[in-house]
Amino acid sequence: MEAELEACYEIVCKKFGIKNFTTYQKTAFKGIVCQHKDIFVNLPTGAGKSLIYQALPSIFDSLYGFEHLVVVVSPLISLIADQVKKLQTLGITAVSLSDIKDEKQIRMVEEGAFSVVYGTPECFLKNERWRSMLSNEIFRKRTCAVAVDEAHVVKQWGTSTSTKHAPFREEYGRLHEIRSLIGTDVSFIALTATAIRDTKKCIIDSLNMFNPLHIYQNPNKGNVTYSVSYIQQSSKIGDTFQWIINNIVQMQNSAERVIIYCQTIKQCSVLYSTLRAHIGDHFYALQGGISGDRHPVLEMLHSCTPMANKDYIINSLQDPNGLIKILIATIAFGMGIDCKGVHISIHFGPPKNIEAYLQESGRVGRDGKPSKSFILYQGTLLGHVEKNIKEYLSAKEYLPVKVPYDPNTSRELTTEQRLGIKNGLVKYQKKLLINTARKVANTKMHLHVPAEMLIGFGSVQIDQVLEKCDYIFTIEDVYKLIEIWHHDHASSIYNIICQVCGDTPDVTSNSLSCDLDSEDEDYEELINKEWAKLLEDDDLLTMAIENMSISQLFGDSNVENNTGLSDSYN
Repeated sequence: MEAELEACYEIVCKKFGIKNFTTYQKTAFKGIVCQHKDIFVNLPTGAGKSLIYQALPSIFDSLYGFEHLVVVVSPLISLIADQVKKLQTLGITAVSLSDIKDEKQIRMVEEGAFSVVYGTPECFLKNERWRSMLSNEIFRKRTCAVAVDEAHVVKQWGTSTSTKHAPFREEYGRLHEIRSLIGTDVSFIALTATAIRDTKKCIIDSLNMFNPLHIYQNPNKGNVTYSVSYIQQSSKIGDTFQWIINNIVQMQNSAERVIIYCQTIKQCSVLYSTLRAHIGDHFYALQGGISGDRHPVLEMLHSCTPMANKDYIINSLQDPNGLIKILIATIAFGMGIDCKGVHISIHFGPPKNIEAYLQESGRVGRDGKPSKSFILYQGTLLGHVEKNIKEYLSAKEYLPVKVPYDPNTSRELTTEQRLGIKNGLVKYQKKLLINTARKVANTKMHLHVPAEMLIGFGSVQIDQVLEKCDYIFTIEDVYKLIEIWHHDHASSIYNIICQVCGDTPDVTSNSLSCDLDSEDEDYEELINKEWAKLLEDDDLLTMAIENMSISQLFGDSNVENNTGLSDSYN
């Protein structure tokens, strides 16, 4: 069978207008045709993943002498429409179930008249007609594979980490039903550019894939440089993006294409309005010279963008001579669009996770030319992101490609911010010491050890924080960089930094730190809880019970009538 498979490659390649299939594509074909295996394809953007399932029916046709089809589950109607259009220009009979309007077309699909049948999970599982089609004998006999494109969304959209909230798109968590309907003898292909270990396991489990053949290529792009920059809250949007504005004003039709990703539609709108105002008279460019039609060089794309405008934007970006030079977009533009000549991407606020970053930054450098991907962020933009992105932002080397560490990519705290952090840490230390003194006095204990050693927080930790605070973005960073043994201390350090720098703290930090604007007395109850936790540690309790004078805490002058505290601390 392998010899016959090799023989049909030339015919199929000619049909798709390419010279040859890649080694990865041939490995997938062999796994399905010769070994009847499920396939997990994890290849970078631009590596030809889609061609694997698009060419598969033609390969089966050549081998077995009758027409075959492939079922393709895809997340976005706009992505489906783009691929259907491309296949139809090649003479491939492709169809989107969302476009089927009448009974005649429905029957054509059911009878296997189209070689590539696209649909969303909702189409295949919620529409009773299409659901029953999957178990139709004629349709099943012609089906050579089921492909799940952009498979990483199985975990992102088909599962939920909270019992209070349903998944964003529940049908993505039910794709295994397609397997039961169409038959277990049909190979499943999961395709994605971005899947970490947990995501891969979730996809394999959700699709009931058994011992799949893994086809993997490192997602690192050697031609793309990755950079992270912290934006001061006082920075103006126009100043932050001035270099892009200058690029349009000075270069006009020759300007570099830039994609700017935003987290929300509102952010898109604000940024669009700001850039449009700064671009001014250069907002329009002429198509075809002086007498040509005027078209905007700046556009915005999100889930509420009218379809006609979406089509115009996508067509322009797929045209090497298209006039759109700056696109401001949400993740609605993140999947499957083949952009021409885009060499700069900017995330205005970090993406949700590393997988999303790889997916979205994968729009740049698809032609192999040197490209750049930037993340611009500040603390207020970190509230929604996952742990791996927070770790990435605080790293000294930025993956997916390693680049030399640039000190300009770390946040540079002002003298005022450093003083604020120091004051917060000293205040926290003072409350710990005061409360320790009270507890020791009330229990008539004596200390043989320095108080700082007992509570595990003192001048050593404060100095370390002030030295390393430029690199602390998560509570995990505190543990890595500071000599801390107690979670509450680490959490307090982290939250003091967040409060001074205007960051959004992780809600899981469970901080006992001080509100820098409140009075000392407000923390007595919290500090008592801190001490209670310390007393639960048998080793510390044994150490504290040793017979020594409380005067070691503050000196004899602070001890008055065996209360343990002078009036200045009461």
